[in-house]
Amino acid sequence: MKKCWNIAVFSLVLAFFAGRVARARIAVFPFEDLTRGTAGINMAVSRHVSDLLTEMGYQVVPPEEIVTFMALNRLRWTGWSDRVTARKMEKTLRARFILMGTVLEEDVDRKVFGVCARILKAPDYRLVWGRTVAMSELGQISLLGLKKLTWKKMESVVLQDMLKRLPSDLGGNSVPEPDVGVVQMYLHPHHAQSGKKITCGVKLDISGDPPENLSFVVGKDRVLKAVKSKGYWRAAWTAPRLEGSYPVRLIARWSAHLKLEKRINLATFFVDNHPPKFQLKLSHGQRLPGGFAFRRHVRIVPALSRGEPIARWRFEIVSVKEKVVTLLEEAEGHVPAAFVWRGTDGTGSVMPNGPYIVRVTIWDLAGNQAQASARLLLVRQLPEVTVEAVAEEKEVEVAVIVGKHPVPMTDWRFEIWDREGNLVARREGEGVPNTFKIPKKNGLRYTLEMRDDFGNRLILRNRKLKVVKAGAYGVKTKKLKRWINEF
Repeated sequence: MKKCWNIAVFSLVLAFFAGRVARARIAVFPFEDLTRGTAGINMAVSRHVSDLLTEMGYQVVPPEEIVTFMALNRLRWTGWSDRVTARKMEKTLRARFILMGTVLEEDVDRKVFGVCARILKAPDYRLVWGRTVAMSELGQISLLGLKKLTWKKMESVVLQDMLKRLPSDLGGNSVPEPDVGVVQMYLHPHHAQSGKKITCGVKLDISGDPPENLSFVVGKDRVLKAVKSKGYWRAAWTAPRLEGSYPVRLIARWSAHLKLEKRINLATFFVDNHPPKFQLKLSHGQRLPGGFAFRRHVRIVPALSRGEPIARWRFEIVSVKEKVVTLLEEAEGHVPAAFVWRGTDGTGSVMPNGPYIVRVTIWDLAGNQAQASARLLLVRQLPEVTVEAVAEEKEVEVAVIVGKHPVPMTDWRFEIWDREGNLVARREGEGVPNTFKIPKKNGLRYTLEMRDDFGNRLILRNRKLKVVKAGAYGVKTKKLKRWINEF
């Protein structure tokens, strides 16, 4: 009887240890603790969970080893792990599963405790289990009528309840599959013209056996071998002839017996051979045959026919008379929605009346250049005006000579006095004055006021009227021509 009992006990022990060996190895991360701030951890709960898993027959990587692993791999957050790190843990710590948890609430005085946990499968980074459990002493007494629980007992009850619903068999260990991840990547340039050189490089984080072949795939089927230089795997190529977008991928291949291939999408570059299309739209002025005329300021809008990113731009004013180019502004980035020119140069000095060319140049990200221009007329004052008077036998013929002016005259007023201050003549009207005659007197003086369509005014006040004889012009009977407005 005693012998049979010993055999039964031995069988149970053997079965127990066999189950322990068959079960998987689980890496237990230090539990986050929300009650201790955003960076708080709870090692006591982590160790308790680790001990419970050990009692259940699992192989466990304790949280102390995980802390060392995190320090070596510069991991700062216990509640998260990326795919490559998971593969590293499988390779380094031989852990097929990763358990991460969070203490949601922990109040010893009120006897309240809540925790959640999840298990990830390291090879494929798949979530295989998750559970949240909470308990309070008040809830247990009110529902079950039990005596008060100690804190340690409550913590054990909660953690055991959380772990008792683990999958019956998480699976055994196996040789970890290698993996590769991109730590840093560059692609230059992202926009290019056909035939321009493009370079790409990646810094990799490799878990397990390194791949035997690394290559870049440009577009659909252009394969380029990756060459390692200064810690980066690099490749260079010329931009294709056809315009469009081209994806760049990295392919890692391992030995034939593994039959393993990893494809990673890296970036996309664009081939563009056409410059941007745009025109300048002008406002706050008047369009005339000689250009767009303005007085105070003109608003210039570079209107692109289609939206596209712009690398840099330049805004210039060219003096038509002096052939001088004045750079007002240039910068990198998208062209402004509008420019406002107030008739000044780059230093803020006022520029003289006359014709100008506004010129806007833009470059897209591929280096294609486009330029648009428009003719402007700066009209800040009236042109030179002279008054001529020719004496006849009993009368004086008076004419107003106005220089070339692009903007129409709106109104004028002309007054003439003799030396005693008597008003000899007063004329006013719209447009420009015609030649008129006044009685012949000595010591005549005049005041002339004129205004154009932009509001520019000219006042010649109390000026001496110089009267000359008709013979002084070389023709005895010559009459003064009427003023002709030149536009």
